[in-house]
Amino acid sequence: MSGGRVARCCWRGAFGLEARWRKASLSFACDSRDGRTFTSLHNRAYVSSYLSNHIGRKYCFILGGFIYCFSYLILTLAVSTSMIIAGRLLVGFSLGFIQILIYIYVGEITSPNIRGIIMTSLSIFQCTGCLIGFCLGPYLSYLQFGFVPIILIIIFIALSFFLNESPVYFVIKGDEESAKKALNYFGRSKDVNYELKIMLQNAKENAQGKRKWLELFQRSNRRALLIIIPLYIIEQASGVIAVILNATAIFKLAGSSVEPAVATMIVGVTNLTGSLISPFVVDRYGRKVLLLFSAGGCCLAMTALGTYFYFRQMFPESVGSLGWLPLTALVAALFTYSVGLTIIPHALAGEMFSPKMRGLGTSLGLTVANGSGLITTSIYSYLAVNVGIHYAFWMFAVFDLVGVIFTIYVVPETKGKSLSDINAMLAK
Repeated sequence: MSGGRVARCCWRGAFGLEARWRKASLSFACDSRDGRTFTSLHNRAYVSSYLSNHIGRKYCFILGGFIYCFSYLILTLAVSTSMIIAGRLLVGFSLGFIQILIYIYVGEITSPNIRGIIMTSLSIFQCTGCLIGFCLGPYLSYLQFGFVPIILIIIFIALSFFLNESPVYFVIKGDEESAKKALNYFGRSKDVNYELKIMLQNAKENAQGKRKWLELFQRSNRRALLIIIPLYIIEQASGVIAVILNATAIFKLAGSSVEPAVATMIVGVTNLTGSLISPFVVDRYGRKVLLLFSAGGCCLAMTALGTYFYFRQMFPESVGSLGWLPLTALVAALFTYSVGLTIIPHALAGEMFSPKMRGLGTSLGLTVANGSGLITTSIYSYLAVNVGIHYAFWMFAVFDLVGVIFTIYVVPETKGKSLSDINAMLAK
């Protein structure tokens, strides 16, 4: 599972980021508009997976891994723009399988006291993959780098064959004996009968719904949806993703004394550092505290970046000694983002929806997230070129402030609660 996570983000770090995409390494013409198109396809290409309740989480991982590997082969060996687009679409499809199921699966197999740690630790592999992309991207050809994620995906597929199925899946299929064995296997033998009873009760309640989409709007799932979707939008609209996608261009525009390639490596290290801290504090301080720290830090950093670029455009002489500010602000934004916004929305999605709705609810949330990502990066590009890049950063700061307010008044704390307790809390 971690191998697939690294594989996904290794490619994201080198191919998905336009800043790391070297046109000279391609054997066919490709301009910046094509690059934006590929990024957009990647962001909107998520296709939800509904097979997990029918063939199981394990076999969905394997299926998604094979499609994932095939899509990267197309991208790596591409000789035309159409092959790149086809590969991007397949990446999105397979990513929809894998990313959604990782959070569902981890949420279902872990006990409440360690779920937060495990969920947030997943971002470590994502950030490691991005750092690999930043470090290797400038030195490998397009073809050479393309085989790096392929190797990791093959490892992911091989490891997936050794996964044990989720106990929730067995409950959905009516196999109580296998569910008990799964609970024991995952170290939850202390309260197997109680947990199984709650799972059976939830499965029975979920089975009473006549139509699956209508079940999504039952009270507990509806409340989960109204919490998760805004968090996903705020995650994308925080501005960090759009800034990373254009990191090299931003450093050049800022006139920073640090080489753009070195600066992006610093950004990658910072991102990884934040993700390393998150698992150790999430169950001590809770999800809300990390979200507040993350959104608040991003708000301050984006405000600083916007102010810097405003004065650089209007009063260039006033920022002559502040060449260090863009990198410092971006590092601060990346650090705070990686501690909370990059992972907590996904963790909450894996916790809040009822068992049968986790796949559908999380899929819908990720679809909204990536649609928001496309809109955010498009607005950023338009403002940066036609209006002023400082307005883009100030816009991100406003969304981050909204995230702070939303977290304070709307997001509930799930620290230390079982999935059944969370579902009951949202149903009140």
